[in-house]
Amino acid sequence: MWLCPLLVISLETIMAETSAHRIEMQNLLSRHIPNTDGLSVLDIGSGGDPYSDTCDTFDLPMPYNGSDPSNLTYKGDASEITKIVEKKYDIVYSSHLLEDFRNTPGVLREWRELLNPGGIILLLLPHQRR
Repeated sequence: MWLCPLLVISLETIMAETSAHRIEMQNLLSRHIPNTDGLSVLDIGSGGDPYSDTCDTFDLPMPYNGSDPSNLTYKGDASEITKIVEKKYDIVYSSHLLEDFRNTPGVLREWRELLNPGGIILLLLPHQRR
């Protein structure tokens, strides 16, 4: 049984410019979580462009798309994140990453383990036309 609140937002397109993408994501998220002051946030799959400058970041330990892995809080495989991250968070955020995993339920269980009581997982996923 899935117990954590889960908000899934579908986007029609992925913006090409990283800075424009970051601004768009912050605007979108601020509509759902207007104030993150005092909340702990983990951005999974942040690459070189995390959701905010104050959140913790998690991604692969190798650069891609111009990202700099030396700036990451945590490095590793997001499908086994609880082996690396011991801290709990109020918000676990991920943009356009979950669809890359074959075992989506298992990955979500891993990410749920990182939540404080009452915490949320906020996902941005690509829109797939049916």
